[in-house]
Amino acid sequence: MSCQVCKRDIGQVSFIKLNGAEQGIYHEECYTRPSCSKCSQVIQEGRVVRVDELQGRLFHEKCFDCGLCQNGIRLNECYVLDNQQVCSSCVEKEKNKEKSKEAEEANKRAQEEETRRKEEQAKQQASATPEEPVDLTRCARCKEALSGRVTKALGRKWHMDCWKCTGCGGPVPAEFNNHDNKPYCEPCYGKLFAPKCSGCSQPITDSVLKALDKKWHKACFVCTTCKSPFTG
Repeated sequence: MSCQVCKRDIGQVSFIKLNGAEQGIYHEECYTRPSCSKCSQVIQEGRVVRVDELQGRLFHEKCFDCGLCQNGIRLNECYVLDNQQVCSSCVEKEKNKEKSKEAEEANKRAQEEETRRKEEQAKQQASATPEEPVDLTRCARCKEALSGRVTKALGRKWHMDCWKCTGCGGPVPAEFNNHDNKPYCEPCYGKLFAPKCSGCSQPITDSVLKALDKKWHKACFVCTTCKSPFTG
């Protein structure tokens, strides 16, 4: 017969036999003295470590090590994670893993959003249908009869002098933004239609990063305290 606590043979020493929830055979000293939560041996002498955050578990000081890396834990640097005691180094590593995972997921969502935005923009530019009949004999901007140099874009024709940004009247770049079948340069499109960054309040005209139910420039999504960017 062996003791339920220390696993040693009962031998000829005094023992206790119990039924019910604690059914088993114990050395008398093992049942009345606390046992170490790691090695299960009776704590007879020496320093004892008690962790109240783990339902008051007790450990021999030599048995008190990190549940992740198995290295010893300083008494003033004990943390509880996933129902086990862990050292400060492992806590920091687990926090960094979680931050990296969150940043990776946020970046993935931002890339998917940017892809959808570009696809929608390309679709509008390629197949936008005007709300009113298009008269290809007249300029889409000034409505005057076409003459001289003409360009065709957005399913319409324009005088070269009329082919300019609807917002500022400046030149239309090679890669322009389309809104309601009208061309816009990037600054005007951002000012008038693009979502605003929750960090700097400026328009987001490239990749949108969505996090914390808000939209951000990637460069603006940083730690509120130290201003360092999230890695991942």
